[in-house]
Amino acid sequence: MLLAPAINEAMWSQPATQRNVRTLTQDGYAFVGPAHGWQACRAVGPGRMSEPEEILASAAALVDERSAQR
Repeated sequence: MLLAPAINEAMWSQPATQRNVRTLTQDGYAFVGPAHGWQACRAVGPGRMSEPEEILASAAALVDERSAQR
């Protein structure tokens, strides 16, 4: 599973969020992003959803990687 978080930069930096990301990564989930930039709340920083093209490229790479492992 590939996750593409879109989250406020203040929420992204919270220790609980970072612990959850580490746990999900250890459980085999993959992440793309979050990107750095303007957010809906008018903050600037990490938390913006990655561009669709980047998400698609990451999904394709993940499928290729997982297929090679079989």
